[in-house]
Amino acid sequence: MYPIIYKYFILHKKLSIPGIGLFSINYQPAKFNDAGNILYPPEQVIAFSKETALADKHFFAYLAKELHTEQVDAIKNFHDFAYQLHDNISKTEGAVLHGIGTLKKQPSGDYIFEAENNTKDYFTSLTLHENTTSTSNNVITHQHTNDKDNFNDVTFLTPEELADEEEATKKDYWWILAIALGIIGIAAILYKQL
Repeated sequence: MYPIIYKYFILHKKLSIPGIGLFSINYQPAKFNDAGNILYPPEQVIAFSKETALADKHFFAYLAKELHTEQVDAIKNFHDFAYQLHDNISKTEGAVLHGIGTLKKQPSGDYIFEAENNTKDYFTSLTLHENTTSTSNNVITHQHTNDKDNFNDVTFLTPEELADEEEATKKDYWWILAIALGIIGIAAILYKQL
């Protein structure tokens, strides 16, 4: 059940679970730090709010389609999942929702949500260095560069090498057509004789 619910969450960027709350994915654009020399990548942050969950007809239709059942059975299965999740949250380790985060219950009855932050593993921040140069007209120019040189392994082809490579990809495949026509001809002869 959880993989189907997680798929819905990723596709629609929201998931409402009765008795627990609402999970949503919020987009944060790329930004500079205060000094302006580090560019942080854009992020998608998972947020949780303890709200009364409303019935989502679109979600239940999706769930019924994915489970290959009637919508009434899908709703029952989802409520069973929500009840089991509510029991897991009450345990000391909380409920782990893979790809979303961990939800724990405090003694006061409130929930603590710790989101999984996977995007920082894939996107790094860039450190920008400022080069200042002065020209003969006393004009100062600034050029921002980054410390990541991603073009170390790039090799450029000469025009002759590029032409040779393009010619190699344009092979003639006339013989495949000839074999196919031969097989069709033999099959027609055999069909006529039988």
